[in-house]
Amino acid sequence: MRSSIAAAALFCGLSSVSFLAAQAPDPNLLREAEAVRTALASAKAALGGYTWTEYTEVLVDGKVHSTTQFNCRYNAKGEIVRTLKEETAPEGKPGSATSNKPRSRSKAAKQDYIARAISLIRNYVPPNPDRITAMLQNGTASLGPSEGGKSEIRFQRYFMAGDPMVFKYDSVSKALVHVTITAL
Repeated sequence: MRSSIAAAALFCGLSSVSFLAAQAPDPNLLREAEAVRTALASAKAALGGYTWTEYTEVLVDGKVHSTTQFNCRYNAKGEIVRTLKEETAPEGKPGSATSNKPRSRSKAAKQDYIARAISLIRNYVPPNPDRITAMLQNGTASLGPSEGGKSEIRFQRYFMAGDPMVFKYDSVSKALVHVTITAL
């Protein structure tokens, strides 16, 4: 009985220590992340008056499966609006003499997978300044190594579990240089 009370007290004590640690993030991390977040927000605001072309090429087994081009711009709410400019898909192979249904199901499943993958990618690019702030508040961000004038901020579970994202940025200007996303 005593051991269970001691274990409960120890658990509660450790829980409160980790809770306190989560409430007080590293001030250097906060300063650096806020500078990067501000640079991202400024870049997004600067893009507000521009239109750009988003080019997506889908490779399946090392071969081009499809390509799409969208004209993109930010609307008044700060959301990206995409207008289809051009889409190409590979020419389909003729079905078997007995039935096209198995090939159609396979093609539909592949198209669904590709659409879901592209939708998932759009949750990461461009990086969302509000998500960065939320990750700082919930304690899933940390500073990485600095070398050669470049620094890193690491975010665990940027969008979903098992997807660390690393922002490499210029230490002086805080401009984002490189983003690495690892889907596990």
